[in-house]
Amino acid sequence: MSAVFSKVRQAVVGLQTVWSIIGLTLLVVLLCEGGLRLTVYVKDTWIDKPATGTVDRRVAADGYGEAAWTAAYYEEFREAWPMVWQSYVYWRREPYSGQFINVNEDRLRQTWRPPAGGDSVAGSPARVFVFGGSTVWGTGVRDDYTIPSCLARELTEAGHSVRVFNFGESGYVSTQEVITLLRCLQSGDVPDIAVFYNGVNDVFAAYQHREAGVPQNEKNRRAEFNLLKDYKRLGEAYLAAKPTSWPGFVRLATAIRTRLNPDDGVVLSRPASSGVHPDERQEELLLIDDLLRVYENNFRIVMAVSEAYGFDAVFYWQPMIFTKRHITPFEARSSEKMGYIKAFFLAAYQRVASSEFLNGDSRFRNLGGLFDDATKPYYIDFCHLAENGNVVVAETIVGGVSRILERRRAGARRVPAGGGNR
Repeated sequence: MSAVFSKVRQAVVGLQTVWSIIGLTLLVVLLCEGGLRLTVYVKDTWIDKPATGTVDRRVAADGYGEAAWTAAYYEEFREAWPMVWQSYVYWRREPYSGQFINVNEDRLRQTWRPPAGGDSVAGSPARVFVFGGSTVWGTGVRDDYTIPSCLARELTEAGHSVRVFNFGESGYVSTQEVITLLRCLQSGDVPDIAVFYNGVNDVFAAYQHREAGVPQNEKNRRAEFNLLKDYKRLGEAYLAAKPTSWPGFVRLATAIRTRLNPDDGVVLSRPASSGVHPDERQEELLLIDDLLRVYENNFRIVMAVSEAYGFDAVFYWQPMIFTKRHITPFEARSSEKMGYIKAFFLAAYQRVASSEFLNGDSRFRNLGGLFDDATKPYYIDFCHLAENGNVVVAETIVGGVSRILERRRAGARRVPAGGGNR
């Protein structure tokens, strides 16, 4: 009996020893984890945390001159950024009310209107819908100085009674713009004139994905598809999106691996086309042909729909900084920041300029070289313009839109092919 008792006692002591070892190990692990979490918390909170008042570098753009409102504007711009899901086009901004930025319940940026009773022409105002990406929405400018607002003011001063609607949204490519127009028509909301101002996003999205005709950041939509049905992917996506929630040991291991292999897992921007292999250069040229084909087909679709619904449509290919010959130091830095994509953009813009289909139709106008010879600063980054630049764009567009309005008022509802909008 004593032998049995002795064995039981030895087993119990052994279990206690094992448990003590496990407990002490767990305690050490927990203490280490706690210490690591405290360390990364301090690092994230005080050392690496972006300053709450981080200033957008565009605040210093010389295109703004001595404007005193830019810092406050970019604070508001960050607040107005959140997007919500929008069927068929993926995203659109939520309603927002601010000093410089206002987005209404239809998720459209506020557009300038004449003072009450200020319409220069009696009768129902002509409805002008303007489609585009962030350059139309108005990144970097106040409500009254977006391209649609400047166009509304120019048209009103020219004696036209108009209501201009800003359907622009950040990141939109021409296909998203066409779908936005189709959704308007589907709901019975038909414009008198549809103005498309685009190009940069189509080129950038094609370069980003090496595929023409897709929206920007399409890989994110693909990664998110059916995510709730795959818990493993969901967990991985959460950890990728929330690195501050990672265990301290994982953060430490990741930091060590990054130090030892700084390029590990990092997808670098592709080098400029001038430095790629001839085969890759040929692939890029074919990609540019594809993006032009998509854009031309979107043009055809809009023109066919405008014929069916009785409105006029015009397309404008937008300018960008890479062709501006006289650039200021700030503009030069903006250009250099996007230098990796410069050759691709220049090749794409050259291809558009040589398109017989587009340039042979009066309803298309290439504004790619609008600021080529300008000596004044206009750009706040490689594609967005300061308010003075938007005024120039609107002044360039207003003549063609005015002629369409005059024809419509005279009874010719559509611009005949070859009639000219320049």
